[in-house]
Amino acid sequence: PFAEDLPRNVKDVVIEMCYQLGVSGFSKFKQTISLLRLGNYKDCGDEMLRSRWARQTPNRANKLADIVRGAR
Repeated sequence: PFAEDLPRNVKDVVIEMCYQLGVSGFSKFKQTISLLRLGNYKDCGDEMLRSRWARQTPNRANKLADIVRGAR
């Protein structure tokens, strides 16, 4: 439910991550989700890149993290 209040482009990132990882996989990104809830998009993008997911799919992770970092 927290995603409903996110900027559209950030919500799209969450949807894409849920599609790739599954909702249960995305739910393990506790710090990322916490930063999203706070609206701290810069740190959230940085946190996304500290994950195994980012090491496994670096191009996608960098693209999505850049989108989140640029959100307002």
